[in-house]
Amino acid sequence: MSGFDVLERYGTAALLRFLGLALAFALLHLARMPLVLTARALEVAMQRIDGHLTAGVTAARRHPHQPSARPAAAAA
Repeated sequence: MSGFDVLERYGTAALLRFLGLALAFALLHLARMPLVLTARALEVAMQRIDGHLTAGVTAARRHPHQPSARPAAAAA
Protein backbone atom coordinates (compact mmCIF):
# COMPACT_ATOMS: atom_id res chain seq x y z
CA MET A 1 0.00 0.00 0.00
CA SER A 2 1.50 3.30 -1.07
CA GLY A 3 1.24 6.64 0.65
CA PHE A 4 -1.31 7.75 -1.93
CA ASP A 5 -3.47 4.71 -1.19
CA VAL A 6 -3.36 5.47 2.54
CA LEU A 7 -4.21 9.11 1.84
CA GLU A 8 -7.16 8.13 -0.32
CA ARG A 9 -8.48 5.42 2.02
CA TYR A 10 -7.87 6.88 5.52
CA GLY A 11 -7.34 10.58 4.93
CA THR A 12 -4.67 13.16 5.57
CA ALA A 13 -4.83 12.88 9.37
CA ALA A 14 -3.92 9.18 9.35
CA LEU A 15 -1.01 9.75 6.97
CA LEU A 16 0.31 12.67 9.03
CA ARG A 17 -0.08 10.66 12.24
CA PHE A 18 1.90 7.78 10.73
CA LEU A 19 4.64 10.08 9.46
CA GLY A 20 4.84 11.81 12.85
CA LEU A 21 5.21 8.49 14.66
CA ALA A 22 7.86 7.30 12.20
CA LEU A 23 9.77 10.57 12.69
CA ALA A 24 9.48 10.31 16.48
CA PHE A 25 10.79 6.73 16.34
CA ALA A 26 13.80 7.81 14.28
CA LEU A 27 14.54 10.78 16.55
CA LEU A 28 14.37 8.65 19.70
CA HIS A 29 16.89 6.22 18.25
CA LEU A 30 19.17 9.05 17.21
CA ALA A 31 18.89 10.61 20.67
CA ARG A 32 19.93 7.39 22.41
CA MET A 33 23.02 6.83 20.26
CA PRO A 34 25.30 9.13 22.34
CA LEU A 35 24.20 7.28 25.47
CA VAL A 36 24.96 3.91 23.92
CA LEU A 37 28.38 5.07 22.73
CA THR A 38 29.18 6.52 26.16
CA ALA A 39 28.21 3.26 27.85
CA ARG A 40 30.38 1.30 25.40
CA ALA A 41 33.36 3.60 26.04
CA LEU A 42 32.93 3.21 29.81
CA GLU A 43 32.76 -0.57 29.44
CA VAL A 44 36.01 -0.67 27.48
CA ALA A 45 37.73 1.68 29.93
CA MET A 46 36.61 -0.39 32.92
CA GLN A 47 37.82 -3.61 31.29
CA ARG A 48 41.24 -2.06 30.62
CA ILE A 49 41.53 -0.74 34.18
CA ASP A 50 40.47 -4.12 35.56
CA GLY A 51 43.08 -5.86 33.41
CA HIS A 52 45.85 -3.53 34.56
CA LEU A 53 44.87 -3.89 38.23
CA THR A 54 44.62 -7.67 37.99
CA ALA A 55 48.00 -7.91 36.29
CA GLY A 56 49.53 -5.65 38.95
CA VAL A 57 48.13 -7.64 41.87
CA THR A 58 49.10 -10.95 40.28
CA ALA A 59 52.65 -9.73 39.60
CA ALA A 60 52.97 -8.42 43.18
CA ARG A 61 51.99 -11.80 44.65
CA ARG A 62 54.55 -13.63 42.54
CA HIS A 63 57.41 -11.50 43.84
CA PRO A 64 60.10 -13.87 45.17
CA HIS A 65 60.84 -11.86 48.34
CA GLN A 66 57.26 -11.69 49.51
CA PRO A 67 56.44 -14.23 52.22
CA SER A 68 53.78 -16.71 51.26
CA ALA A 69 50.63 -16.95 53.33
CA ARG A 70 50.66 -20.33 55.10
CA PRO A 71 47.98 -21.58 57.48
CA ALA A 72 49.03 -21.66 61.15
CA ALA A 73 48.63 -25.46 61.39
CA ALA A 74 51.00 -26.08 58.48
CA ALA A 75 53.71 -23.83 59.97
CA ALA A 76 54.05 -25.95 63.13
